[in-house]
Amino acid sequence: MPKDITEQLIDVVRSAVTPLQFTPPKPVSFGKEKGDEEQAVLMLSDWHLGEKNSKYNLRIARQRIERLMNSTMLITALHRKVYPVKILNIFWLGDIVSGESIFPSQPHEIEVGVVDQIFQSVPCVVEQLARLCGFFQEVRCTTVNGNHGRLGKFANKLSNFDRVFYETMRAATTGIPNLNWDITPDWHFQTRVLSTRFLGIHGSQIKIHLNLPWYGLTTRAGRWAITEGLGGFDIMVLGHFHSSSRIRWNNKIILTNGTLVDGDEFALEKMGLESSQCQWFFGVHPRQGLTWSYEIHLNKVR
Repeated sequence: MPKDITEQLIDVVRSAVTPLQFTPPKPVSFGKEKGDEEQAVLMLSDWHLGEKNSKYNLRIARQRIERLMNSTMLITALHRKVYPVKILNIFWLGDIVSGESIFPSQPHEIEVGVVDQIFQSVPCVVEQLARLCGFFQEVRCTTVNGNHGRLGKFANKLSNFDRVFYETMRAATTGIPNLNWDITPDWHFQTRVLSTRFLGIHGSQIKIHLNLPWYGLTTRAGRWAITEGLGGFDIMVLGHFHSSSRIRWNNKIILTNGTLVDGDEFALEKMGLESSQCQWFFGVHPRQGLTWSYEIHLNKVR
């Protein structure tokens, strides 16, 4: 069977991209903190790299990515005063790139095409991941594709530029020994952090009812929870709606992520809500599950 265009592009990326050169960060030294060791989870989604409006562009995106990583390390350092936090899990939940052919007027709302959205952003993101790898004993990346990376409504569903971004990142970070990638072409992932089970999706699978996604989120999570294929999760994580929220429903937790984009019309037009320029960062305890959590705000210093 011939490879689709995304597979062909990924093959080119793998053969052409060499690991980016950077000064390896000095590994963090862990003290003798008391208490149970926890792991941290950082949710990344809806960066829409390449989107441009009066409040957002690639330069602002890079600034916010750096601010996000700085806040991640600062919060972790504070929690390490009480107990060890050595491992960081990063859930990449899609719409990292903005794409270029998702809706008719999109060419007028982007700064660069989708290929440049990837290759103009990778060096910055690699640099920030390298900093995290110097701060944590191990960084584990798990990914899912968004809807903005699609090549078009008639393209193979595996043809997605989010996946190209992830594969480019993997190729560019092969020189970082404690960074691991689990890249799935599927619409969801299932993974475990200590004893807590996660279901990760982008969120475009959820229908909006009465201009709000909450009914769709809770009913879909409830149905998935009892299916043989997806059942058995404790926390569902997603992006897509550009509005940060935390819902507890029938002993399941649903976390929806915010966005990097300011001046965004999607959440305002579709749901009547201001978009949330924030990303979730939280801790997982081996027995208690989700413990501390932060919405890291990126459009202003708090």
